[in-house]
Amino acid sequence: VHFVPDKGETPGLRAGVVEFFELDLPARWKQVQVANILSGNYCQPRCGEPWVEVEFDGPEGHVQVWVSPQDKLTNGAQPGLRIDEIGNTRGIITSLGPYVTGNTLDPDDEVMDESVVQRDGQTYFQYEIFSPYAKPGQEHGFVSVAARGECVCWLAVTASDDKWDKSFNTLQKIGESFVA
Repeated sequence: VHFVPDKGETPGLRAGVVEFFELDLPARWKQVQVANILSGNYCQPRCGEPWVEVEFDGPEGHVQVWVSPQDKLTNGAQPGLRIDEIGNTRGIITSLGPYVTGNTLDPDDEVMDESVVQRDGQTYFQYEIFSPYAKPGQEHGFVSVAARGECVCWLAVTASDDKWDKSFNTLQKIGESFVA
């Protein structure tokens, strides 16, 4: 299923802060309600902290699309930077990883793989992570990060040990389908 939210579907889109995003999910996956404290509903259009735009659950794992104001990572630099102009792969995952894991993330021990990918003129930092201290059931993850306009958007696909091993290819395809 190709998911493209309409302009009124998520907090950032409604406020005009997020330009767009899309991703592909298996048909069995369902959109779930984002907890209000994570949603950004309370602080739009000028949230100072990252928020969750949309969330999905499926038999293979869990997906969240997160958004952060670019200036949270740039200390006030002009908006409109590409992710590779904001920071390097290590710095970005160090800053954003705790939102994925719900705990700290040590890039030396918990980032299994990282890459820089160019698609349709957009730069993405992609990571495979294993964080034993993450929220239960979300120890493994695939993260794809991009910057557009005033925001940094990232997709976090997470799963438990057994689901990750059984469904790695499916989860990776979800991660690689993310466009922001």
